[in-house]
Amino acid sequence: MHELPLMLEKLQWYRKKVNQVFLKPGMALYNGSTHIRNQLSQWLEEEIYFLEKKHQMAFIVPLQKTNSNNTDPIATTLSVPQLALIIRLYKDTGVIKVTNQTQLMEKVARNFRTVAAATLAAGSINAKSYAPEMATVKKLKDVLINLMNQLRKIETGLR
Repeated sequence: MHELPLMLEKLQWYRKKVNQVFLKPGMALYNGSTHIRNQLSQWLEEEIYFLEKKHQMAFIVPLQKTNSNNTDPIATTLSVPQLALIIRLYKDTGVIKVTNQTQLMEKVARNFRTVAAATLAAGSINAKSYAPEMATVKKLKDVLINLMNQLRKIETGLR
């Protein structure tokens, strides 16, 4: 139990050191892959998030579930990286107005599920929103094009 804060401190120190490494734009081991610094940073973020939750859970007394306004998460066909990126786009363009990125990602994690993941981790969503891979960007582009085509159909029906 007392080791968790030490592990968290060490991971946060590593994250700081990794994030301070110079990043040469356009450089990666393989074409189209994410820079190793971003991959390490994302991994460290996920580990830190996991340990923080584990530490918090040690102090939580389990409560009995009640049926007061508990709703099932919204199912999406988007992958976790795609969901993370579209939430980032909503935030960056002002469609979603928030001041606290962490709280936004916690709400997304609580209220969405993907085909591959029944439960989502806010830290993972946050990390993936700022380190998207090219394949994720391309797939999300296809989704947005499909949305535009659907919007055009609706617009045509209104004329």
